[in-house]
Amino acid sequence: MSVYHKAPAISTPAQTLRAADAPGVVFTLAGAVLQRRLTSDRQILRNPPAHCVPVGILQQAERRGATHVVITDANGTRYGCRLAQFWEAPAFELNRGFGRQRALPLSKWVVKPAQQPALLEGAE
Repeated sequence: MSVYHKAPAISTPAQTLRAADAPGVVFTLAGAVLQRRLTSDRQILRNPPAHCVPVGILQQAERRGATHVVITDANGTRYGCRLAQFWEAPAFELNRGFGRQRALPLSKWVVKPAQQPALLEGAE
């Protein structure tokens, strides 16, 4: 039996998640992807180099079906990983005065460099 029509795709609007201990830390949950756009390189842990996510945000995102995390830095470079990696070694917990966070070293992320404009774009 052939099916001639498909059910329409249902898209859910992105949800905003905020950390209870740091309300200025905002993540977006779009489908199964937890996302954050950094505004400064100072938002990356320096030693060891890692991205941090508040524990409460990770727990909320998991309850809502998130499976992946994507963080875009101030230069447009995208870092992606499975959300579960935040609960596995070498990820670790820390508290820098903004509540409990889990940090995943940069070496464990899949990195997609920012797109650069063509060298002589528009030149004649």
